[in-house]
Amino acid sequence: MSGIPKLRVAIIDLLRGLYPTDVQITYGPPTDLAERMIYIDGTRIPTNANPTRGGGARRSVDETSEIDVTFSCYVAGIANPELSEDDAQRRASDTAWAMYDELQDHFRSPSSAPLTPGARDPWITETKEEIYPAGDDSGWICDVTATITTITRIP
Repeated sequence: MSGIPKLRVAIIDLLRGLYPTDVQITYGPPTDLAERMIYIDGTRIPTNANPTRGGGARRSVDETSEIDVTFSCYVAGIANPELSEDDAQRRASDTAWAMYDELQDHFRSPSSAPLTPGARDPWITETKEEIYPAGDDSGWICDVTATITTITRIP
């Protein structure tokens, strides 16, 4: 059985412990805009990440999992008339990257525990940023997506 479902729950629990309650944290993309949001955007097991032992005769005992977590910041345009378009984009980007940095710092800390029993220490293997307009209000959204990779021992 895959370890991904337990890892998803563990990541959500970790995020809820790391961030203040005004940060919206969900299992998938949110349906409403909030100033700061974090959500799990996708999960996968990379192809051939865990070849079976014995020439395919037995299932691998380790599973490599990749879980995308998106840190999203929305800066309203009409509600902030004192902000220029560049300032709104910069504020959205700075805030999204600051949320990402908190998780990265947690993973780098020697005192951080594995996400689930049998899981090795997680690490962030990829990040990407996307900045785009937020509909009709001249606001901006910045999404920073981090791919968290971990290896879990499957019993």
